[in-house]
Amino acid sequence: MVGAAACVALALCAADGQGRGLLHAREPRPALAALQGVGPPVPRDRGTWYGWQTLIADATAGALALVGATPRNDAALTAASALYLLGGPAMHWSRRLLGRGFASLGRRVVFPLGLGLVFALAGGSGGGGGNAGLGRLGGAIVGAGAGGLAAAIWDATSRDEPGLARFEQEPEAPQGVVFVGGAFTVFADSTGGGPAGSLDAAFETRRWVLHANALKARTRRSFTSDVSSASLTLSYLFWEGSTTPYAGGGGGWVRETTTFSGQSADAAGPAFVAEAGWMFLRDQGWLRMSAGLQAIVPLFSADKPSMFRDSPAFPLLGLNLRLML
Repeated sequence: MVGAAACVALALCAADGQGRGLLHAREPRPALAALQGVGPPVPRDRGTWYGWQTLIADATAGALALVGATPRNDAALTAASALYLLGGPAMHWSRRLLGRGFASLGRRVVFPLGLGLVFALAGGSGGGGGNAGLGRLGGAIVGAGAGGLAAAIWDATSRDEPGLARFEQEPEAPQGVVFVGGAFTVFADSTGGGPAGSLDAAFETRRWVLHANALKARTRRSFTSDVSSASLTLSYLFWEGSTTPYAGGGGGWVRETTTFSGQSADAAGPAFVAEAGWMFLRDQGWLRMSAGLQAIVPLFSADKPSMFRDSPAFPLLGLNLRLML
């Protein structure tokens, strides 16, 4: 009897009300189990830093600006302006980061203009007369430089992170197609501005386009300049889809005939030609349309006649719309 009672007592001590042994190791609490399943924190993938590419473009633009500032060199200043405006955005567009590229372009315009205006107002508030004018000019230059530097530093921090919104790749364009057509361009230069027309021919692959251009322009302000040029450029197409940004350069020949107060000056020689813009309808086998910028920079100098304020050899920067069939 005593032995039976001892067995019952031992069974009660070794089991709980759910049939599990009281001496059995208890399962860990849910919160503790969750903590035990968590390993060391995984670092966030910050992507690949490609800001060094925009730094190279901006440093080159700054060097060209310094070369063109003293003494003044319109060709270097034009090249510096184009590279500053489009170099950084092109690095974003090459990764199909469409929004980031246009945001970069906006900053490169708004920052220098905004800070230049603020510094000009501040510089002209300290005095009157000629000193105020010099203060405004100096403030505008300092502010524009600070704004450009801020935009460049912003782009220099760029990383290609996973999950960024990218322009979706579209059907590939045909390989090896020849097009002919024309373009309408509005030029601005050191003498003013005016319209231009051109005849164009292009050989296009999925990533490159070889473009021949024959252009005739007339610009006017205080004097009239007739411009004729022929050029051959090679441009890189950043994407293979039906829509893509492009940028490239090449060489050619330009002739500029300027008339002022009965005097005429003629300048002709080799020129550097650069193009950048956006191409559309690449999935069509018979049609192309593009909009962009074109710069023509003479690589020669010309004597300035006595009645002329500027050299008859000057760079041109234009906005064009091109249709090819």
